[in-house]
Amino acid sequence: MLLVYNILPRKCLKLRFMQKNQTFNRVMLVALSIWLILLAAQGLINTFKKPAKINTPLSAYERVMQSKTLRCGYILFPPAVMKDPNTGAFSGVAVDVMTKVGERLGLNIDWTEEVTFATNVQGLQTGRYDAVCITYWMNPNEGKFVGFSTPFYYSGMIGAQKCDKPRDEKDWNDPNFKIALLDGSVASRVTAARFPKAGVVTLPNSADLTQLLMNVTTGKADMAFVEPFHIAEWNANNPKDKLCGSEKPLVVFPNVIAIPQGDLAFKTMIDAALTDIINSGEMDQILDKYEKYPGSFYRLAKPFR
Repeated sequence: MLLVYNILPRKCLKLRFMQKNQTFNRVMLVALSIWLILLAAQGLINTFKKPAKINTPLSAYERVMQSKTLRCGYILFPPAVMKDPNTGAFSGVAVDVMTKVGERLGLNIDWTEEVTFATNVQGLQTGRYDAVCITYWMNPNEGKFVGFSTPFYYSGMIGAQKCDKPRDEKDWNDPNFKIALLDGSVASRVTAARFPKAGVVTLPNSADLTQLLMNVTTGKADMAFVEPFHIAEWNANNPKDKLCGSEKPLVVFPNVIAIPQGDLAFKTMIDAALTDIINSGEMDQILDKYEKYPGSFYRLAKPFR
């Protein structure tokens, strides 16, 4: 009897434990099923939710199309951009070109910020303006950082020297031959590539072109690289210190509008307007208006015959 008494409680306890364990398992299974159903439902809801909006900066094209205003950075550089000190009115080749661009695209042209040759790229990259609206010389150095429109005319870079003792190009690559240059300018890079042995008289990038030419007339430098227009303008204003230019340009540069790099929609829009201005004959009219000295602008050849 004692043996039976001892065994029966143990079996009962084991049975009750197994029953409780089965009940616990069933509860856990139901809870797990509910959790999986809720998780699946949440995933389904997230699938149909709209993704969170990411505030990405607008491209120049998007900004201009929304505002209907194209903001220009500019450099006061005759005859491209000039500003009347009394009225504040702008004029010049680039000003008239951008006015025509605005008319064709239905945009207002805002002359937003005066910049320099040293700072214009940074302002374009940071979005302070949508384009650098000057007769920008297309060149590979700036081409690494900004985009370019289609050219609307060309400019030649020639050497300005004293008329009484001009030196031939074969003599320019000499340490005793000094060339006046603006620091970091396109002309300085051309000089380094073509005449690496030449002496250099460097002026700050913010200096006026007349200061370059003054270095030549005063004997501080033997030559300065400028456009034909600027030599003619100097000679008109300084008849006693006339300078002579080389017979042919050392380099010819396309004049373009600098735009944000990689913004294809913006470039396509600007190019379409410029091409229409060129093909309509209005570009020639603009150049005729500002070409004070015949032959100082190099016009585009017609794309047909």
